[in-house]
Amino acid sequence: MAESVKSNQRKKSRSQEQPVSFAQDQRLMAGEPTTLTASLHVPLDAPTTFLAAHNSLLWLVNVHVKLRGWPDWTHEVPLIVRP
Repeated sequence: MAESVKSNQRKKSRSQEQPVSFAQDQRLMAGEPTTLTASLHVPLDAPTTFLAAHNSLLWLVNVHVKLRGWPDWTHEVPLIVRP
C-alpha cells in the first residue's frame, strides 16, 4: 500500500493505493459487467465530510483500471463520511 501527502496553500490531500488484480485466467468481456471488491478503512478519528462556501473536506475514491492494449479507464466516486 503506497501513501502520499500533497499540500499547498489552498489544498491538502492524502492518498492510499490498494491494487486489486484479476485471477490469472479471468477475462473482461465487452458488455459484460465485472465486479471487483476492495476494502476501505476510514479511521475512527477521521474528519467528517464538510462543505461550505469557501472550505471543504472531501473524501473520494479514485478507480483506475489498466487495460492491456486499450486506454486506461478512471472514475472518481465521492464518499460521505459521517460522525
